[in-house]
Amino acid sequence: MGHHEGVVVFVPMTVPGDIVDVQITKQHRRFMEGRVVNFVHKSDKRCEPVCKHFGVCGGCKGQNRPYQTQLDYKTQQVCDQLIRIGKLDIPEVRPCLGSEQQLYYRNKIEYTFADRRWLTYEEIAEELQIPLGTVKTQIHRARTRICEYIIEGGVL
Repeated sequence: MGHHEGVVVFVPMTVPGDIVDVQITKQHRRFMEGRVVNFVHKSDKRCEPVCKHFGVCGGCKGQNRPYQTQLDYKTQQVCDQLIRIGKLDIPEVRPCLGSEQQLYYRNKIEYTFADRRWLTYEEIAEELQIPLGTVKTQIHRARTRICEYIIEGGVL
C-alpha cells in the first residue's frame, strides 16, 4: 500500500519499504489499485517466498515477508478494520498467535473459471511472446480444453 496525491494505492506483491514504479489499474472513489511495473528498491523486510505458486494462486499472500512480520501485519489489519473502519472503541488488541506449522498447512484448493482476468491481454501477449490480436482466441481455446479435460476426466 502506498499513497499518490493523498489517495491510498493498493499494490499487491509489495512489502513496507519497497520503492516501486506503479501502473494504476483501477480507480475507485476513495482509493486506487495498481501493479508493480518496476522495483526501484526492494525492502529489507522482504524475504524469498517458499511456495512456487506464490503470487499466482493467492493462498499464501504474505510469504514475501518473514513469518513474524506476517503476524504483526494481520494484527494491525484487525485493529484498522475495527477501529478506523468500524469506528469501534475497543481495548488493546492482543497480537495474532503464530503456529508451529508455518508452511504446507492448507488443505483446500479452489478452481475458479470466470470472464475476469488476472493479467491484461498485453501482459499475456508479452509473457507468451504471441501477437496481441491472438490472445483472446488462445485464452478461449485454453479454457475450452481445461473444461473438456475436467468433464471427460471425471473430475466433476
